Amino acid sequence: MSDTVSHPGGRNESVEVAVFQSHRYAFFFWTQWTRKRPTGSPPCLVSIDWHQDLCYPGPHEKEWLNALNIQDDQEVAAFSWASLSSNNDDHVLAAAYLNLIGDVYVLCRQRSNWPDEQLIDKFDGVHTIRKFKTAEDLQEALLASSAEAVYLDVDLDYFAIKDGYNRKMKASDYMSKPAIKALFDAEQPWLSWVYRRLAGFTIATEPEYCGGLTKSNELLDTLTSILFKPGLFEKNCDWKHLRKR
Repeated sequence: MSDTVSHPGGRNESVEVAVFQSHRYAFFFWTQWTRKRPTGSPPCLVSIDWHQDLCYPGPHEKEWLNALNIQDDQEVAAFSWASLSSNNDDHVLAAAYLNLIGDVYVLCRQRSNWPDEQLIDKFDGVHTIRKFKTAEDLQEALLASSAEAVYLDVDLDYFAIKDGYNRKMKASDYMSKPAIKALFDAEQPWLSWVYRRLAGFTIATEPEYCGGLTKSNELLDTLTSILFKPGLFEKNCDWKHLRKR
């Protein structure tokens, strides 16, 4: 589902918020949104996720991507469902390979080496991929960036401190509501930076990584109640920080 709301940076335009279960479906919305944008550099991606989801496309995947008609929503939807990995780990760099997104910034919990990486897209453009363990490190990088537009992407499994796949989760295994609220406080410099440049917002609910559908829905309600008033998909939904002005 998707909803259209006013621009969180106070600009006289609207922005779309999309919600889906499997994270790879973000690829559909990024394709659609970038296609509608004027020519120029695509928005960078700021992704908040337990996992990195940064699997590189191999030769076969590149062949499929090269053949994809990104002007056709039905074809892109079918590709997102059937051709992107069901592990939901290759959609980000598939989008970068097609130059649907620019540089990539990922705040994640998954253990890894953290050096910056680069991907060369099908047009020989360079995309820098950066991973961060803390919101403070992400913030420092964003404030130094010259990007003019951004897609914000949140996988709700980030709010699980432990990987929730096939685990019996306890309340202590999740971020508290005050901690989530603090991270997404509109006064946070990183989020203020994003809001001024926001070109689209994707939310993956990923219930099997969040401890089940009930918990995933609870986390979605927590996030959207922090950001919006009234709630997302309700009549006259708008950003909560704009209603306080």
